[in-house]
Amino acid sequence: MKARQRQSWTEVTRLFEAALQLLPDERNVFLERACAGDADLRREVQSLLEADVQAGKFMQIPAGEEESPSLASTWHPESDGELPPGHCIGAYKLIREIAHGGMGTVYLALRADESYRKRVAIKLIRRGMDTDSILRRFKNERQILASLDHPNIAKLLDGGTTADGLPFFVMEYVEGEPLLEYCDSQRLSIRARLRLFDSICSAVHYAHQNLIVHRDLKTKNVLVTSDGIPKLLDFGIAKFLKPELYQQTIEITAPAVMVMTPEYASPEQVRGEPVTIATDVYSLGVLLYELLTGHPPYRFGRQAPDEIARVICEQVPEKPSVAVSRIEEISHPNVSGPVSLTPESVSKARDARPEQLRRQLRGDLDNIVLQALRKEPNRRYASAEQFSEDIRRHLENLPISARHSELLYRIGKHIRRHKTRALATGVIVLAFAAAAITAWLERTPGPTVTENAVQSLAVLPLVYSKADPNLEYFFDGITESIINGLSQLPRLRVMGRWTSFQFKGREVNPQKVGRDLGVDAVLTGSAAQQGDVLILQVELTKTADGTQLWGDRYHRRIAEISVLQEEIARAVAQKLRSQLTPEQEKRVVQRYTDNEEAYKAYLRGRYFWNKRTEEGINKAIKHFQAAIEIDPTYALAYAGMASCYAVLPSYDPVASEAGYAQGEAAAHRALEMDPTQSEAWTALAWIHFFYEWDFSAAEKEFTQALALNPNAATTHQWHSLFLAALGRFDQGVSEMELALKLDPLSTIISSNLGRVLYFARRYPQSIQQFQRTLELDKDFFPAHYEIGSAYVQSGMYYEAIQEWRRDQGPRGLARRAYAAALSGDKPAALAAVDKLKTISDQRDIPALIALLHVALGNHEEALDWLEKAYERHDEWLIYLKVEPEFDPLRRQPRFGALLKRLKLVETF
Repeated sequence: MKARQRQSWTEVTRLFEAALQLLPDERNVFLERACAGDADLRREVQSLLEADVQAGKFMQIPAGEEESPSLASTWHPESDGELPPGHCIGAYKLIREIAHGGMGTVYLALRADESYRKRVAIKLIRRGMDTDSILRRFKNERQILASLDHPNIAKLLDGGTTADGLPFFVMEYVEGEPLLEYCDSQRLSIRARLRLFDSICSAVHYAHQNLIVHRDLKTKNVLVTSDGIPKLLDFGIAKFLKPELYQQTIEITAPAVMVMTPEYASPEQVRGEPVTIATDVYSLGVLLYELLTGHPPYRFGRQAPDEIARVICEQVPEKPSVAVSRIEEISHPNVSGPVSLTPESVSKARDARPEQLRRQLRGDLDNIVLQALRKEPNRRYASAEQFSEDIRRHLENLPISARHSELLYRIGKHIRRHKTRALATGVIVLAFAAAAITAWLERTPGPTVTENAVQSLAVLPLVYSKADPNLEYFFDGITESIINGLSQLPRLRVMGRWTSFQFKGREVNPQKVGRDLGVDAVLTGSAAQQGDVLILQVELTKTADGTQLWGDRYHRRIAEISVLQEEIARAVAQKLRSQLTPEQEKRVVQRYTDNEEAYKAYLRGRYFWNKRTEEGINKAIKHFQAAIEIDPTYALAYAGMASCYAVLPSYDPVASEAGYAQGEAAAHRALEMDPTQSEAWTALAWIHFFYEWDFSAAEKEFTQALALNPNAATTHQWHSLFLAALGRFDQGVSEMELALKLDPLSTIISSNLGRVLYFARRYPQSIQQFQRTLELDKDFFPAHYEIGSAYVQSGMYYEAIQEWRRDQGPRGLARRAYAAALSGDKPAALAAVDKLKTISDQRDIPALIALLHVALGNHEEALDWLEKAYERHDEWLIYLKVEPEFDPLRRQPRFGALLKRLKLVETF
């Protein structure tokens, strides 16, 4: 009898601990299933849960109440279960309880030793609940968090054991709203919700890469900060995919107890089968379903556990585009009683009308969500990254994998069903499959590769041997001229110069390069010099199968170099497009000068311009000037000079006023001679935007430049920064992504995409993009510098300071002090202000001092220094409307007045 009682009490304790892991409104469903009709067992567990609730109410501290000496002084650990405000754990002082559950209680705390000021969350095992199983689970969660370091996952900061032996860990304190509540309160559009979801997928994929499955993904476990950063929480039931990596990993999905949230649980979880990353992909699908529609994919009501399991395992959810039309009552955590969902209320929360919302969800998004919710794990997305990739492709109007994977599945299923039929029937079915997929591809935007319809191309630098080293500019110039000429062709995407020249001096396989760059064909060539004669061998290779589409051999005197590049460009263009219009041929092979010496001077100018250094740009100006002196009608040389003067002030602030004036004059001169000069329009647009703050003129000029050359990566890049400065973030991101598509190996474009995402407050994506840039070039200074700003806005002050140590000048000093001040070290910021004041006659120093005053909370002083920056025409102020660092000043009338003087207020 006693053995029976001990066994019963063990079962009660086990179920009690499992139920505590769930939210109150989730426990009934769990207990109905776990107790399996045993009323006595259910009653015992329920009584413990009610006692736990009463204890929690007794010890709860009102929100907003901070330290309470009276409570701290009367607390007795032997009699109370919770810790009072003011109690210290390690170096942290408790402020108030945030939440409590089965394993422990979470407190808001503050650093107690005053070395710096930082709010944290501390999770501590609750007294009396330190059973062996809970201790193992608690340590498992702590170990999992120690393995993860991602901007969208709440970070583990510290851990240890209290004086009386209870384990605890210290986490980043996330102050925000649950995901769905945040999106609805902000009335986020479908596109904005998809971007948030992309960041969540990134965090989940990162966990999977570290061999961790979350197992409890739901909207309540994702908090979104006021800056729009989603943070994934609660790894309490997460699982290591390789338990040998951590000896105390435990599997808590036992036959009698399955700890999960039914609304988000996958069929395999409900059936008690092993979980994999496909389990998290399914839960992400449920989460996305709710984000897009406001409705859950399944309606359980008060059904029995077996019926709930049947629905999850067998019922196919409605398409999201259908679900948004239904009227349904659901529970809401902040509202007593049910909340009614209607097509009007759902669409309003998504900044749309009902019919507009249905159209947005119909098609691709229906397919994407339903693929993630497939009952069979092997039919879902293979990873969270693949899931996220389809979301990104949808946002870019590219074909998604979910559409044709379902088609292939149905075809395969048909073949398997009729596998005993004659072989001829199988061949017919396969032919049908091929025809169906081909038809799908033809209906879908994107390139199709045939021998006579190449839609994307990379032109690789000429490989030269036994040539005069002083002629490097010469061969590079031929390659660049061909790139520029072919980029004029409509419906042909030509890889930008930066990407092409990453292969300079390397032995390459054209077919492999084509596949790596995602282009249909690759143009390669080799050059040899014999006296004053050049011998060029040029080949156009098809990426799909490596066949040669075209090739030729040229013998030309060096003096005929401009004619040579024209012949090659014309031959390739005619191969790619069976017939060119006279206007197209003119733009591809247009000769801007008949003087070979002027052309050589121009090529030297391009060579130094492409070095993108202050010295290189100054040398480029001299060579462009030499070309103009030889041929005063050389429009291309004027356009090159305009580009140089447009960017020179970024390298040499002293050159600003004179440089911009000379650049504008050169651009106008180029356009007088040739109004089709896209480069000149781009330079003029940048000068009007960045220096003259004439946004209307800049917009027209960018539009004109892109109409003339839609393949100009630099134009798309500069236009993106222009759009971002005005707060038009969606357009800005799209433009920069297009620039990167045209020049995918360009570090500056890659870095500037991170910068635009930063302006848009999409910090996790911004950080990821900067990290991708640093994978291209680990020493690329702009990416190191800009990622520091994204780190600061994500609360990662230490990481930002480390990045800014690379800059030992005034900017680096100011930035490091700014981050230090935000982390609590105000003396460092005050010292930096004093130091910067000694050199405040430099143009960019007042803005840096203003930034430090923002961090110190001195808003009036910050505005005073911004006024000084305006008086000195600091070009950096062009981003003042969107720079997150100045968000604390946005409600100040003086700040609004300054934006008006900057001509930015019209775009508010």
